Amino acid sequence: MYLPGLEKMLLFFVLMLAVLSTFASGAPTPLALLIALLGTYFTYVNREALVEVLYGERALLLLGLERIIFKKNYVMVLFKKRNLCILSSFLKVIDIDFPDSDAKLGEEASRIMSVLHIPSTTFNVIAIPRRENYSYYLKVNSVCRREHLHAAVNGFLQLVSEVERRLAACGVYTLLANPSEALPELVSPEVNSYGPAPPYVLLSTLLSSVLLYLLAPGLVLLALIPVPVILEELKLVKGGKVPLRFAPLTPLSSVTSDIPESSSLGSSLRVLQKLFVQCDEPIIALVAPQDLAELQAKVSKALEVLEAGRAGASKLSDEFKAVTVFEIYRAVEEGQMPFKVELFSKGPVWRLESLGLRQSFHINSLIGKRAVLQPARAVLGLPGGPHAPLRVSSQIAWLSPYTFVRAATRRTPRAIYLGRGTRKGEKVYLEIDALENAHGLIIGPMGSGKSTTARALAVRAIEQGIVPVIVDPSGEYRAFANRYSFNIVDLADRPINPLECRVEDLEKSLGYISPLNDYEVELLRRCLDSGVEDFAGLIRSTGNSSLSWKLRRVEPYYSEPLTSLRRLLEARRPLVLCMGSSASGGYRSMPLEVQQFTFSIALAQMRDHALGLGLSEPRWLLIVDEAHLFMRPPEGYLEPEVVTTARMLRKFGLAVVLLTHDWGDVPESFRRTAGWKLALSHSDPDYISLTQIYMALSPSELAWLRRGIRGRAVLRRGLEPHNILVEIEPLQA
Repeated sequence: MYLPGLEKMLLFFVLMLAVLSTFASGAPTPLALLIALLGTYFTYVNREALVEVLYGERALLLLGLERIIFKKNYVMVLFKKRNLCILSSFLKVIDIDFPDSDAKLGEEASRIMSVLHIPSTTFNVIAIPRRENYSYYLKVNSVCRREHLHAAVNGFLQLVSEVERRLAACGVYTLLANPSEALPELVSPEVNSYGPAPPYVLLSTLLSSVLLYLLAPGLVLLALIPVPVILEELKLVKGGKVPLRFAPLTPLSSVTSDIPESSSLGSSLRVLQKLFVQCDEPIIALVAPQDLAELQAKVSKALEVLEAGRAGASKLSDEFKAVTVFEIYRAVEEGQMPFKVELFSKGPVWRLESLGLRQSFHINSLIGKRAVLQPARAVLGLPGGPHAPLRVSSQIAWLSPYTFVRAATRRTPRAIYLGRGTRKGEKVYLEIDALENAHGLIIGPMGSGKSTTARALAVRAIEQGIVPVIVDPSGEYRAFANRYSFNIVDLADRPINPLECRVEDLEKSLGYISPLNDYEVELLRRCLDSGVEDFAGLIRSTGNSSLSWKLRRVEPYYSEPLTSLRRLLEARRPLVLCMGSSASGGYRSMPLEVQQFTFSIALAQMRDHALGLGLSEPRWLLIVDEAHLFMRPPEGYLEPEVVTTARMLRKFGLAVVLLTHDWGDVPESFRRTAGWKLALSHSDPDYISLTQIYMALSPSELAWLRRGIRGRAVLRRGLEPHNILVEIEPLQA
């Protein structure tokens, strides 16, 4: 039965009775007993906080941690007492589907949080700012008994997979992360040893008891007040070890408690996303599902308050609390889920005030110390205390990935635009100036759109001050090059001057025609040193030697006039090197071995020119179409020249991009070290299976790629553990 202010009235009457008894008896014992009982109750409720004030981080011994065990997919935290263990896994959000409207955004954000309502499981939301973005982790926690650990681990991993599946159904794509990736933001596995310490509270209480007994025996009951603190203190004074060092976290509270509608929630999420960019502060939350039966009990009490309010026999503050409970219950009836939520920040709290967050009250804050036990329990995943606020899904929807996860790429000063991401309005860029290695691989079977992608890449590279150089074996880029005013060089009509190469490079190039022996190499050196001015003169200077016969095999393609590739590069004009002739009106490709010889000469001259200019961000984008034609290593070498050149010129301004049909067309060394890889969509099962391996595709990424929709692609950058889904935007017709 609800009676407004019943506790305060009872306390008032008991206090008056104690005061009257004190005056009537002339002894302070009744009043001292009342004060002792009230004081003992206060210290019992706040015993851990008071211990924190006195002992600081030593209070972590109260947790009873034994050790932490790191596994590949989860972490085990073992406790000394109660034979318990906490299992935790980290799910890293790698991509999300953004809804079209604010109302849909609010609904989806609330739905994402609702799927986390799993009994006997808690979740940590961990949003860590990194490079103008946030890394978003969802830490799944489950408590089990150690004697059932083996079965519990199997069940826990199945639970994590189920959570991952539920999130994917909501458009949130996650990757099971190694705990060592995210855990250092919260804890570090450092063992802190604490030796024995004097029991200050116990000694002070004994001394105070003796003094009170000698000076005022009637007040000796006041010595009962610190007893709850002494019981906790005795657990600490003997010392021990804590196997973890917890990051300093500040408890937060939210100043808003309204239950928003979907449209207003969606618009507020978009505002929060921009504000969090400015604040750039880490956010850690513990989300613990609330028992619906407990909520039903609160509703029953709220009914009593409101019934009393109709009769005018209730307190206004109690009515407000009752209305809040009913609003939460109504939201639960509409499909939302209740949670108890604790919020923490790792950075300055004042920056978060604009987001409606402020530092929550803690006894430690009165003396300038930070809370220890509450953040530690939250980080471990232990359910929140009785004072943790009750919230429903829409009230904590701002903790969903929509607030923190932004575009998978960013527009750096020289980033090349690729196309649209899976989220509304998201643009995907190739951050060529931010990549450690600018060399790339574009792969896809015939008809998947490699050449279309290469054309778009070339034109947009020009906009960023990067000069594209396209190697075109089949002549298919000629119409495109004419339209965009590229300099077109038919290498059968205007061949690159091979005399601008060093002897070693020319020897290597001739290996594609017919390898040279030692005598021929020395003869070639003498001829070049004699000052010959053209390819025909070089052949004449060799007489009737075997070297002359080998040079005559390429002579039809190296007649006058010769072209200086160095001067073409110095002009910084977009360039297409066609491996054929258009002199007859049509287009005729050179024989394959001549193409390889010519490409080898071009690579050598580009290498020398880039090395001569010194270290630089990418100046040129060398796009090699049909790259499989040039994957034959020179005689006596282990890898193709273009791969060796890419290794050498990584920091000298030349970015190499290879276009090919199959993963086996390029050597493993290039596949492994390429700064970026772009796999185009196709339905070929063999191609898809290999792409799944080399790109580490998740199930959702695999479904995206295997439908074979032209223009779809998966981008992978460097050693990043996730991919980016993109629809390539071609050039306008």
